[in-house]
Amino acid sequence: MVALAQQARPVDRRTGRRAQPAHPKLSEPELEELWRAYIVHRDGTARERLIINYAWLVRHVLGRLAVALPPTLDFDDLLGHGTVALVEAVDRFEPDRGVRFETYAAQRIRGAILDAVRAMDTVSRPARRRMRWLS
Repeated sequence: MVALAQQARPVDRRTGRRAQPAHPKLSEPELEELWRAYIVHRDGTARERLIINYAWLVRHVLGRLAVALPPTLDFDDLLGHGTVALVEAVDRFEPDRGVRFETYAAQRIRGAILDAVRAMDTVSRPARRRMRWLS
């Protein structure tokens, strides 16, 4: 039965792995309660559930960036950097500001992944710009 379920999941062309089943998303009232528990009491369980609930966002942002990234980069490394950014976004998010968490976290995740790509690059940004200009 399990093997049949695994075969039904699509294969990610970039990594060669089967796509992970999505966690069911929490309803708005459940999310509000989790945010309240985390912000007011710094509840570790609420934090963990928030991170798990928004883990899809890391893959979503990385998938959109993967079009412009060189194929030599390791997908799992970038996924790790994006996950760390998600955890930091949960820790630093302020719901009072009126911004949706997905919007805030997506920007932080994207920035962390681009910073990691720049750190892994052996050529400086001005040199890369000159190479693009010359070609």
